[in-house]
Amino acid sequence: MNYFEELKAKLEGLDEEKVNEIIEFSKKSIPLEFIPKTKYNEKIEELTDVNGKLEETNAQIEELKNSTGDVDEYKTKLDTLTQEYETYKGESDARITNIKKSSLLKDRLIRENADPENIDLLLKDFNIEEMQLKDDNIVGLDEYVNPIKEKRARLFVKEKIDSTSSDDGGDAEGTSAIDNKLRQAAGLEPK
Repeated sequence: MNYFEELKAKLEGLDEEKVNEIIEFSKKSIPLEFIPKTKYNEKIEELTDVNGKLEETNAQIEELKNSTGDVDEYKTKLDTLTQEYETYKGESDARITNIKKSSLLKDRLIRENADPENIDLLLKDFNIEEMQLKDDNIVGLDEYVNPIKEKRARLFVKEKIDSTSSDDGGDAEGTSAIDNKLRQAAGLEPK
């Protein structure tokens, strides 16, 4: 049984139309709030590879430090390995920083009502490498996002669903209670 079927079963007994509305809302909203497991696994694998390479290089450096062979030859090897390590570490840090910046930028675009299906297209308009991070935030993010938002306005959703109105005579408070139950069922904090 998939998530949406389980959710529908948990909401059994409520108005069928309301349940279907909640299911459709969840199908649209959940992808915006969670990272797909495949992308998460890709990043974990990438970080594992990076950490493995760093450990291997550190082990080689330690081995060279402790060896008793020709000192000049080992110093040359040590210098080469140290330089390779520093280069690789710098590249690794840059990749990780770019992943953080990309994630922060995606979050911002979602908050700005960017169409979720076009987030990757919008990201191509940004030069992630030129952006600066400070305290895990992109410095001057508005200066990057606002021009793209104007340039690519058609890729941003203009209307939001008004959850306070209801065609079936329901009130905002009842809708809010259902939203909170849905959030709790999904393991999120109620509003």
